[in-house]
Amino acid sequence: MGLDQSNTALTYATGLVNERPEWSNEINPFHVESAWKLADWDGLSEFLKSQISSDNWGVAVGKILLSVKEKLVSGTWQQISITNKQHTVLLFQENEKILEHLKIVRTQQMGPLSAASMENGAYQRGCSHVLRLHMLTDMEKAVQVFTGLCPSFQGSYSSVSRLNSTLRRVERKKKIGSILTSLSGTSS
Repeated sequence: MGLDQSNTALTYATGLVNERPEWSNEINPFHVESAWKLADWDGLSEFLKSQISSDNWGVAVGKILLSVKEKLVSGTWQQISITNKQHTVLLFQENEKILEHLKIVRTQQMGPLSAASMENGAYQRGCSHVLRLHMLTDMEKAVQVFTGLCPSFQGSYSSVSRLNSTLRRVERKKKIGSILTSLSGTSS
């Protein structure tokens, strides 16, 4: 799926599943990836509930992002990061699932990268896997920053509150965009 085709992929995938329900297991990874790229958290949650275990990159990232978002929205990290020295052990327990999932996804990316490194055209074949590993590292660092486990940001309540504020603004802009889209569709 291309970077600019998330909405189109979601529309096509939904249409295919409506037309051929027996294909839902094969199509659902496209639903999941489209949902997290569009920041459709409710849709992502629904699509992940119906997703049978998968090694798909988009599904794995969707699970990680939804876990992180749920922690941020629930305020769990916000409340704990304020008194972070007393609750470091609790934070590690809270993050263990997310960090373990990141490790599993990272391991899944290493296999194809290792195989690609032994062939001609290794750079072209391995580039997407290196990029994915970079994305996983960025997600891991973000989790550490938001939880206060990163030494340079310990006790940084402002970074968490800024993220929550940004998430609320994105949700509002998304709603406004869908309203404008529906209005422009009815006026033509």
